[in-house]
Amino acid sequence: MFRKAIILLMALVAISSTAVSDTVKPSIKEMYLGETKVELEVISSGRGPVFVVLHENEATAIATAKKLLPTSGGMLIILRHSGERNVKFMLKGQTYQFDPNRIFTPQGIKKTLRGGSAPEAAAAVRALAKIILVEIGRRPIVALHNNTNGNYSLVSYLPGSQYSSDAAEVHQVPTLDPDDFFFTTEESVFLEAKKDGFNVVLQSGVVTDDGSLSVYSLRRGQPYVNVEAEHGKKKVQLEMLTWLVQNLR
Repeated sequence: MFRKAIILLMALVAISSTAVSDTVKPSIKEMYLGETKVELEVISSGRGPVFVVLHENEATAIATAKKLLPTSGGMLIILRHSGERNVKFMLKGQTYQFDPNRIFTPQGIKKTLRGGSAPEAAAAVRALAKIILVEIGRRPIVALHNNTNGNYSLVSYLPGSQYSSDAAEVHQVPTLDPDDFFFTTEESVFLEAKKDGFNVVLQSGVVTDDGSLSVYSLRRGQPYVNVEAEHGKKKVQLEMLTWLVQNLR
């Protein structure tokens, strides 16, 4: 409990430290999906993990990462398009859309792409995924996501729930909101988070291929942690993220 109190204090200091965060300037990388422009906002701050925000509507995650990055070090990648969760693009007069966290395997692209089956559309999405993965490189991946109360949460991985087969182990703290949890491929992170009193899920070694960054990371043997928190809970997500950068090896 004392250790979590120290982490929370550090997180609150980071929230108030706007002068430091203003010294880290982003670069914008533009690309086109058909006739539609999308951007990667990339902020580099020395060595460290790569923080990835793929859903632009998850503003709490973006704000949290931007606050911590100057003190934690690492790189932040934000996919910018329309401000919404899904990416929409025009190609030869046809509108397509997809979930940008479902494009990192061929099967994932096939499942998530809506609007038609034109090979050019799938190729455009594959090209975007490749650009993101090249930017990520081999650093440990820290994904940041926000959820809606009572929807997707740690409960989704409990026995008998929707994603139970994708979880090797689940640790739930009764006094914590199940919307706020870690999801990781790393057993060491799972054990440390469990010991320090966080909600945490360890991904199974055999998972459904949904094209997500966690599936890609598992297959590649690249450390991956998702810091999942409810929309608007910036202090909670910052506390979790502050703890993680101190414990991710």
